[in-house]
Amino acid sequence: MSAYMNSNTDVASFGSFLIRFLSYHSCLHGHKTRALLNKVWPYSPWAPNYSHSRDDHLAWQVGRLCRLMLLMNRRGVWHRYTLGRTGSSRHDTPAWEHTRVAKLRDNCAPPLEKQLVEMAKFMSNVTYQCAEFSDNCKPRNYDLLCDFELTIYCDVMCSLKVWEDAPWGGFSSVLGN
Repeated sequence: MSAYMNSNTDVASFGSFLIRFLSYHSCLHGHKTRALLNKVWPYSPWAPNYSHSRDDHLAWQVGRLCRLMLLMNRRGVWHRYTLGRTGSSRHDTPAWEHTRVAKLRDNCAPPLEKQLVEMAKFMSNVTYQCAEFSDNCKPRNYDLLCDFELTIYCDVMCSLKVWEDAPWGGFSSVLGN
């Protein structure tokens, strides 16, 4: 398996699409991702250093998720390419400027189905790239990233028009043959 670093702009565009997906759709679509975001990063304005309002909380939560994705990706790359190396060939841990999330764009247009599928596949790709750990040193944040991957994938698949048109309880003639 090989790991590569995801760029800050790719993760920021993922975050922008996720904000568009969660804010545009009704409460039925994206509710699992919203529930997990609220469970992991709840809104608590009484906490110190809380500088955003209730309206900006979704963007703040998605920004935290994007930062977690960047940090775990950098850590996975670091484990992949520097574990076991000693001396001058061993690199230090990644610099902090590579884990800053670019500005999340605010766009009111609803995302297209193709963009939603790309968003879910990008999240799967990032999770795969972050899996560069041995079993005995897998961090807790990786499990959290896997939970976000499953919830985003589930919410995106349930929001597709093809999902709404699929028959219940049996195969259609297209799938059955």
